Amino acid sequence: MLNVTSPHPSAPQRSAPQRSAPQRRLDLANKLLRACVALVSAFFAGSLLLGVSGCSGQGDNENSDYVTRVASLKGPTSIGLLNMMEKAKNNEFPEKYDFSIEATADVISQKILQNEIDVALIPANMASILYNKTNGEVRVLDVCANSVLDIVAQVGTVSSFTDVAGKTIYTMGKGTSPEYVLNYLLQQAGLTSAVHVEFKQEAAEVIQALADDPAAIAVLPQPFATVAPTKVSGFEIAMDLESAWEEYAPEGSRLVCGVTVLRQQYLEEHERLAEEFVRHQDDSVKKALNQIGDTAKLVAKYGIVENEEIAKKAIPYCGLSCTRNEDMRRAVNGYLTVLSSMDAASIGGSVPDEHFYISETF
Repeated sequence: MLNVTSPHPSAPQRSAPQRSAPQRRLDLANKLLRACVALVSAFFAGSLLLGVSGCSGQGDNENSDYVTRVASLKGPTSIGLLNMMEKAKNNEFPEKYDFSIEATADVISQKILQNEIDVALIPANMASILYNKTNGEVRVLDVCANSVLDIVAQVGTVSSFTDVAGKTIYTMGKGTSPEYVLNYLLQQAGLTSAVHVEFKQEAAEVIQALADDPAAIAVLPQPFATVAPTKVSGFEIAMDLESAWEEYAPEGSRLVCGVTVLRQQYLEEHERLAEEFVRHQDDSVKKALNQIGDTAKLVAKYGIVENEEIAKKAIPYCGLSCTRNEDMRRAVNGYLTVLSSMDAASIGGSVPDEHFYISETF
């Protein structure tokens, strides 16, 4: 039962003193004023709280719900990402990713232009072409693959680049690094008219061409250069094109085969996700180089090469990296400058300006 205290029975009841009409009107006005002030204060405080929580919630939801779309080529660019792909597949990241491995660079190029992907690992010259074509809307985040191109030839037939004279060269990647690097080296060595170059769509076709034409040679990226001698007897990796590049290209220039690019819109709308991507990418590359056996299993699992043992042999020669900032800028700029001196169309007409390169701080 509730205990309600009533006035003491012996206490006389007092009536409140009567206030004049002007005083009552003044009291009412003061009450109304205080009520208005309280209402306005509550309104602005609530709006501020709603605005802050709304903005914060929008950013958090956007970053947690957005799926970053990533495309890479079947080869070294994908090998460097495999450990990241596997973690994403096992939901080990708070961020969400959708990875695709493509056979040709032109497929990825079209997806970038159609805004179907956010991040791409592509040949450096294609990155330059896209930057020029989109007026700066495709930018470079890092170098993901250094020199990965090798000459595969019959054992003992090629010991220097000039030994390719008089031969048919099968290769892949028309319109990308293999074509322009090979053309540049042939031009510098005075061998342009001394060889016949034939392009195939995929590495398997190049390897089959060697089987059909044993007198020919091939220029292949890793890991396919390592695969070729296991498929066609009597062949070996005769030399890497980095050696020829050092001989014929300007001093200090590097052979850069692959870069990671972002769409500018993605960078502006999801900067935190871009930062997390490159952090995961760097970890993935380091694991690929330090835990070759585990990564080789993934190379076979994801269908890049069918044999785990071959993958183990190839990974150290895949030029895997996640090079950023000034080292990236210097390497890519030097490489593109060399290609431009031979054929400006190979890089989209001109060497990109500084906006092409994404800095550490984005």
